[in-house]
Amino acid sequence: MKIFFVRTPKPKQFHFKPRYYDEKKEELKRRKMELGIIDKDTKGDPELRLRTEINRKWRNDKRSSRKSADLQRLIIFAVIVLALIYFIFIK
Repeated sequence: MKIFFVRTPKPKQFHFKPRYYDEKKEELKRRKMELGIIDKDTKGDPELRLRTEINRKWRNDKRSSRKSADLQRLIIFAVIVLALIYFIFIK
């Protein structure tokens, strides 16, 4: 029979409280920042703000170039149709 005069303490336990992470919410927040719905000047990552600004400018450039290309196609199509009408009905 063992008799202990010195009591050994239990090891301290680690209580981890996980934070809730909502992936959909984070993605929605990122998309809103990209689209400019959320104010980007709030305390955030300056690199992320720069990236979103560059992406927005590139998107706007793509839209404007796409519009000009569509207009050129429309003009070419109209010229071809008018030329066909001229050759069919006039000659």
